[in-house]
Amino acid sequence: VYYDVQGVAGLVAVDSGMVKNSTASGVINAKGALYVGGLIAKAYSKELKGLHASVDVAGDHYVGGLVGLNETTISECYATGNAEGTGTFSYSGAFVGHNKGLVERSFATGNAYSAASFVGGNDGTIRQSYSTGNVEGTGSFAHNNQSVIEDCYSTGDVLAIDSYYGFGFVEINGNDAEVRGYSSGSAFKDGIRFCDGLPARTKPSDEYYYLAEACSDSMIVGKGPT
Repeated sequence: VYYDVQGVAGLVAVDSGMVKNSTASGVINAKGALYVGGLIAKAYSKELKGLHASVDVAGDHYVGGLVGLNETTISECYATGNAEGTGTFSYSGAFVGHNKGLVERSFATGNAYSAASFVGGNDGTIRQSYSTGNVEGTGSFAHNNQSVIEDCYSTGDVLAIDSYYGFGFVEINGNDAEVRGYSSGSAFKDGIRFCDGLPARTKPSDEYYYLAEACSDSMIVGKGPT
């Protein structure tokens, strides 16, 4: 584990060069820390390609199974470890905690606790990517999307605990955000089984919440509320 004031990671805390075909495995328990990544804590390099992390990660904010904070291009990478975000609105995900760059042709298979199965917060572009892990406590593929997610999907189940908004493919979708993707798992809240692929920004009392038996792998296409 590599640790400094910039973050905690399995390979390097801050990447500002070019990283390709690298791997990391193990466990990072950094509860209370900011910027925690299974491979890289903060990514600013030209490109990240062909990377793999099999690391269980835990931290306070910006926790990712592969990268904590991404501001570059990530392609053809995957993460298989579990992710846990311990802070309030922690922007944590099983692949990347907070994405401000481009992520494409990548996937995550780890389970997420108080985190999303792929990305915690998205202010960039994510496309042609997927997640298969189960989620406890927040949205499915993404927690907070303020930009573009296209041609992505998630298959894991969701156990919503303290989620205020809906716990569908994207839990919170910004006013100008765009989404094209689907969730095929089931979601549970207070012992009641709901469909996982729900419209963003819905609440348990809203009409959009219906029993999962009526659901199918339907594509969700649209923008955030206006």
